[in-house]
Amino acid sequence: MKANISPAIIVIDIAPIIPNTHLSISERDIKFFSTLSILAFKFFSTLSILALSSLLTLSILAFKFFSTVSILASKLDISFCKFFSTLSILAFKFFSTVSILTSKLDISFCKFFSTLSILKIRLSNFISNCFSKFSKSLYVSSL
Repeated sequence: MKANISPAIIVIDIAPIIPNTHLSISERDIKFFSTLSILAFKFFSTLSILALSSLLTLSILAFKFFSTVSILASKLDISFCKFFSTLSILAFKFFSTVSILTSKLDISFCKFFSTLSILKIRLSNFISNCFSKFSKSLYVSSL
């Protein structure tokens, strides 16, 4: 049994005992998935902020538009004024609700990718520990 150690990768070769068996645990894998998790977090955070700001802007513009139309319509008829005022309020509530739901969805994505990264690191550590113990026991039993 031999162990080759380099800064980037640890390879335990147990081929003399069990043919065609190799365990390769790479720090690059852990760094890759951690970086991927951070990038996904940044992407969904940025996407959420853009969606939130555009929905709020759209909500404000819709509110201003329907308020202006309401003022113009009030000169024509009181019933049109009530209709457009109600429509303005409904549009504002709709876009506000959609923006809140979008921000909650972003938080869920962030939690998911953070949890996924943590699970990947724990699984890598678990596999590393298991095979380390296994290789030590094989080494001791071969003596």
